[in-house]
Order: sequence, then C-alpha cells, then structure tokens
Amino acid sequence: MNLIKKLWSKLKGDKNNREITLNIVYTFLIKGGAMLISVLIVPAYVRYFNNDTAYGAWITIASVFTWMTLFDLGIGNGLRNYLVKSIADKDENASKRYISSAYMSVGLIAVFFGVVGALIISSLDWNILLKVPSHIVRLSVLRLYIQIVYFGVVIHFFFMLISSIYYALQKTFMPSLFTMVTQLILLIFLYVPNKADLETKIIVLSVMYFLAYNVPILTASLILFTGRLKYVRPSTKYFDLDTTKHIIGLGGAFFLIQLALIALHSSNELYINLFFNAEDVVQYQYYYRIFYILFVAMTLVTQPIWSAITKAYCEKRYAWISRAYLFINCVALLLSLFSVLLALMYQPLVDLWLGKGILHVQSNILGLFCAYTSMFLVSNVSNVFANGLGKLKCQTICTVAGAAIKLTIIILIKNMFDVQWETVMLANVIAMLPLFIAQPIYVYSYIRKLRRQEVVNNKPIRRNRNVAF
Repeated sequence: MNLIKKLWSKLKGDKNNREITLNIVYTFLIKGGAMLISVLIVPAYVRYFNNDTAYGAWITIASVFTWMTLFDLGIGNGLRNYLVKSIADKDENASKRYISSAYMSVGLIAVFFGVVGALIISSLDWNILLKVPSHIVRLSVLRLYIQIVYFGVVIHFFFMLISSIYYALQKTFMPSLFTMVTQLILLIFLYVPNKADLETKIIVLSVMYFLAYNVPILTASLILFTGRLKYVRPSTKYFDLDTTKHIIGLGGAFFLIQLALIALHSSNELYINLFFNAEDVVQYQYYYRIFYILFVAMTLVTQPIWSAITKAYCEKRYAWISRAYLFINCVALLLSLFSVLLALMYQPLVDLWLGKGILHVQSNILGLFCAYTSMFLVSNVSNVFANGLGKLKCQTICTVAGAAIKLTIIILIKNMFDVQWETVMLANVIAMLPLFIAQPIYVYSYIRKLRRQEVVNNKPIRRNRNVAF
C-alpha cells in the first residue's frame, strides 16, 4: 500500500497528470453508475422475458452484433492515436483530414454492412440458429427483431467514431457516459409494467434498444461538431485517400487484435449457445455480471491512460510512462486479490441480487471466473500501454494464438467428454496464458529500454580538461 501511495503522489504531483486525474474521477462516477445499472438490469431482463430461452437468444444476438462495432479496420483506434499528435501540434488541417477521412471510410463500411446484413438476416432460419422453438417465438418475429437491432448497431457503428475523438481530446469519460445513458434508458424501460405477450415484448424492446443505443451518441456528436470542433467537423472535401491509408496502416494492427480479442473475450455467449444451450447463456451472465465489476474498476484507470501514454511518448516523458506502468500494475494486482474475496462472498451476493434459489453457486465455475478475471486484469495493463506506445506485435501474436487455442479446446473437450458450459471458461483461462505471460515481459522490457535511452540522452557531457577552449 505504501508503494501505491508513493507512486500516486508522484503521478498526481506531475502537472501533466491533472487531466488524467480528472478523467479518472469522472470515469469513476460514471462507471460506478453504469456498474450499478448493469447489475440491476439482469433481474429486470429476467422478469421482462420470463423465459430463459428467449432471454438467452437476446443476449447472444446483442453480444454478437456488438462485435460489429469493432469491424472498422482499426480506423477508430488509428484516428485516436494520430489525432492526439495533431491536436498537440495544433495542426488544424491535419485534424480535419484525419476526422473527415475516418468518417468517410467508416461510412462506406457501414453501408456495406447494411446491405449485406439485410440479405443475410432475411435468408437464415433464426429459430434453428438460436435454438429457440417456433412455439416460443415465430421466425417472422425473430427476423424483425434482429433486423431492428442490427440496423441500430450499423448506425451506431458510424457515429461511434466520436468516442475516438473524445479519447484524443483527453475526455475519456465521455464514451463511458454514452454507455451509462444507454443502459439507464433500457433499465427504466424494463421496469415499466408491460402485460403484452412475449413476441410483442421482443419487438418493442428491439425498438427501444435501437433508440437507446443511438440517441446519446448522436446528441454528443452534434454538440461537439457544432461547438468545440466546429472548424474540424467531417467534410467530403477534406477526405484524403493517403490519410486514410495512413490511419489504417496503424489501425490495421489494432483491427487484427480486435478480431482476436472478440474471439478470445467476447465470444463466450456465442460459443455457449452454439455448443450448449441458450439457457446456459443466462447462467453464464449470472456469474459474469458480478465479476464484471472488476473489469469496470480496471477501466477506470486504463481508459484515461491510453491517450496520455501516446502524448507522453511523443513528448519523450519516459520516466512518467515508467512510473505510470508500475502504479497501474499495482492496482491490477489489488483488484486480482479482490476477485478472490468476491468469489468467497459470491453465494450471499447472488442471493441478495437475484433472490434465493435462483442460482446455486458452483465452486469450480467460481474458480475459473476468478482465474480468468485476474489474468485479464494483469494482461490488460500491458495491452493498454502497448496500444499507447504503438507496440502491437506481441499482443497481435498472443491474441491470435489465444483465439485459436480457445476454439480448439472447446471443440476437443466437447467431443471427447460429457461437459457443461463452464468448458468455455476453462478454455478462456488456458487461451489467456500466452498473453498473460508474454505481454507484460515485452512491455516492461520496452519501457526499460526507453528509460535507459532517456538517461543516456540527459547525461551531462564531461569536458576534456586538456582541451583549451
């Protein structure tokens, strides 16, 4: 604890950390609200659907469609890193080119997704794919609901670039605010009494999801581009193909990592539904939602730090980067210890949250979630620093390998043994090992190299006494 206090006092004392400190405070308040909402929304969904099969299908579709927001070829993350530099250099023309080129490119991708998605959705039998019997929800209703949610995600996909711009502006709490408002709108809606049949409820909820997902981010975009950034708002005349290639050049590595991270961390609901049952997705949520608190806590620190690392790297403030890395790793270790405490208290927490008798907590599943959470927290620190420094090679290799390992393990164990859905969590833990071990070593070594370079560059030159001048 004394080490963390000393590191915190050094970080706080640096005048360059004021924005980070404010962002952490704002993000803490917003994420705290979002965390409370995410806990309350699960029992609200359970009551709303009153059918685990339908609810499991909803979770699966929502999680899979959320992946699409990452399929921007890395343009969002590339824009974020380059915009930090152009803003620091006060280069308005460069900022215009980056923003306009990013929006035009993502707009074309969104149109492509819209056309292809419409054709695919209308041609598939969703009752079979989602394992939802037609007597529970008819195919026509499933298709309509999926179309509404899908096009809501396509629109969000285009407007979500505003999040990358807020990150570059060191306003990292804003994207968290969008998420919190969306979840709050849905929570309020779910608690409004609704006596309609299940199919009507699904359609109405999909419309509300469409609105809740897009109204906050659209409002923020209008405010920013008619206010502070009105001189650099997107325009077709500032679209530049070379600038787009420049953004994608850096973003391409981010994109590959994003794809691998989807398969590694965001595919659990899909794999559980695919290899097991839709009802098991609900069981997974009962465990995941409580441990998700720790993921949120880690985000409080890591989200504000990414762009700050990029800025510090451009300004060659390597000592600050080194101190920040040590401090945030200490925070990750503390949260990992807290995950163990959370596991020990899990049954009474679940009984208070969902009600007694809803979930009988299994120690083997708790152990897997605890291990996975701790590994994620520790490796996430190194990932964020690697992203900020633009050193993505190790992360790319480890996440791609981990994604392949995870799917292979699930298929092998499922075919060889009579297992349950927790096999997916076991595969997660094993697949995380390459990233958990290699990435911290890689990032720590690189930061040490930067520090040595800084020491050499700042070392005073010793004058030769025999030289007469």
